Amino acid sequence: MRSMVLNHQAARPLLVALAAATALAVFPAAAYADTGQPAPVTGGLPLINTTEKIGPGINLQHVQALDQNGWYNARFLTVDLSNSAVSTDLLTAGPVASGGPLSVAANKAGAIAGVNGDFYDLGNSTAAHGIEIQNGQLLKTANIGGPEAADVLPHVGVSQDGIAQLVNATVNASANFAGTDHKVLSVNAADPEPHPVPADGMVAFTSAWGTYSRNRPFIGVDQNLAEVLVRNNKVVSVTPNAPAGSGTIPDDGFYLVGRDAAAVAIRALQPGDPVTLSWELADPVAKTMKFALGHGGTGEGIVVSNGKPRAGLDNTAISPRTSFGFKDNGHTLVLGQWNGPGGTGKGGVTVDKVARGMVAMGAQTAVILDSGGSSEMVARALGEDQVTIRNTPSDGGERSNTNGVGVFVSKGDGKAHEVLIKPAPGSATADGD
Repeated sequence: MRSMVLNHQAARPLLVALAAATALAVFPAAAYADTGQPAPVTGGLPLINTTEKIGPGINLQHVQALDQNGWYNARFLTVDLSNSAVSTDLLTAGPVASGGPLSVAANKAGAIAGVNGDFYDLGNSTAAHGIEIQNGQLLKTANIGGPEAADVLPHVGVSQDGIAQLVNATVNASANFAGTDHKVLSVNAADPEPHPVPADGMVAFTSAWGTYSRNRPFIGVDQNLAEVLVRNNKVVSVTPNAPAGSGTIPDDGFYLVGRDAAAVAIRALQPGDPVTLSWELADPVAKTMKFALGHGGTGEGIVVSNGKPRAGLDNTAISPRTSFGFKDNGHTLVLGQWNGPGGTGKGGVTVDKVARGMVAMGAQTAVILDSGGSSEMVARALGEDQVTIRNTPSDGGERSNTNGVGVFVSKGDGKAHEVLIKPAPGSATADGD
């Protein structure tokens, strides 16, 4: 069912609404009894508040409001993870080092809704900064350094039994050869500057990485570099000098790339020598995750903790934003997206407003996902077979995002349980950017 209510303020002349903007900070959040959902607007003037049913236990609330920074739209997708028909998973474009439109990834996977995900190596490999777990499989580790590193910030995800939660993303990885265990700092990670692979460090790449250059983690520090291709746990070839290569990695193989002392160890290998790579999540709970991803590449990280906004959040810079949150002890997922009227640099909200909005939606914990031009929400209307972009991306169109959070519904029983009445094509509605 779809319900929509236009606040009486919207019927007034626009000049009246604009004049009121100077006093918006004192307006309380308005409640809309007809929608059954309050408008989670903090310090602003809500004009539109609609709620759309996307699937069983899945609702999309859209609020359009005006505050001292201008127009913005907020969308909140609430997902009942305790519903047996509902599931979630990571959306990707394919290989770790690739990207694509969120709508394409969602439609390809069969998702009925989703938001963009982690911050990523924009303009280069497009690899996510944080960990990636998809359908229970570990695809990559977090970058070695920066705010997204596993030892700095917990990641987020949903477990196999449908509990949204923070995730310890620490991975233990090592390569064994020449009778020694060699520490592997990252697997399938871009490790971009200013945190490239440190002196004497070694990293690994599997077929999940894709074809992008394996030299990416060594930009500016590849003076003493070597790599080895291993297939079926046997050395195939050694490249003794930089740069590390690119191209398809066999499904039965992997590359080790090292600098300085690690490069010396790799150069000593000969074709046929045995080499093994082992890597796994360190935390037992993390091993139970259906999917997980990173967040907070700007350093904002967790913005809501124990149902309260984190102290000291930025309340000045506005931008489109995306947030991942949960309530009801992880049984309900809340995905939020905010944007302005469209166009690069045109509107949005502060991180502080994101936190307060997520709290208004009942979130006990919330984090910031990638934002700006990457911020996006897609959803499939009831009765349709493709998702549509629900916000106005600030770049004017979809970015090639690295990953996203997808929401899925299992196939129905073929019986009609509800009747959906929609306006005819071209009819005016109260909803919209």
